[in-house]
Amino acid sequence: MIELCIPSSLDPTLAPTGCHVVSLFTQYTPYTLAGGKVWDEQKKNTYADKVFDCIEAYAPGFKRSVLGRDILTPQDLERIFGLPGGEAGPCRELRITR
Repeated sequence: MIELCIPSSLDPTLAPTGCHVVSLFTQYTPYTLAGGKVWDEQKKNTYADKVFDCIEAYAPGFKRSVLGRDILTPQDLERIFGLPGGEAGPCRELRITR
């Protein structure tokens, strides 16, 4: 599941004129990779590229419109925002399943 949010559509001061900020969040991103491997820059970019490919299928031109990106792993979300396991909450807590 990919959650896409465009906060600059409500607050244009978040991005330069003619641009937008897009935030993507994927549910069920593994905290630890297969074989106990850790997230490194290459793995982060490979994962983000796959997510971008999914979005591109529904929004052609999305990938070429991106000027920059910050990629946060579940460990980053846990460290920065205090989210246990890097998750915002279990699926049963999502509004769509209530």
